[in-house]
Amino acid sequence: MLIGNKCDLEDFRKVSKASGEAEANKLNIPFMEVSAKNSINIEEAFRTLVMLILKSNFSNDISSKTKPKKTVSEEGEPIPVRLVNEPPPPINSKCNC
Repeated sequence: MLIGNKCDLEDFRKVSKASGEAEANKLNIPFMEVSAKNSINIEEAFRTLVMLILKSNFSNDISSKTKPKKTVSEEGEPIPVRLVNEPPPPINSKCNC
């Protein structure tokens, strides 16, 4: 992702918006101009960047040649699988301390 910073300082611009867009098109990546001072496109830039990272990681996971984790034991019994955001199971303890 190509980000043009300080788009609020038009009088001090070194690169035109058209040049930034052209370079991003050449590289086949998104382009966005932002200004932290004036809060222009800051949240959109972060959201776009996160989505690009997630999309990239997801496609890498799918294309990887690793074997999927087993969900059934040798005896055919299901192996408990815990999701990442799922809280851990309670600990069975008989301790009274």
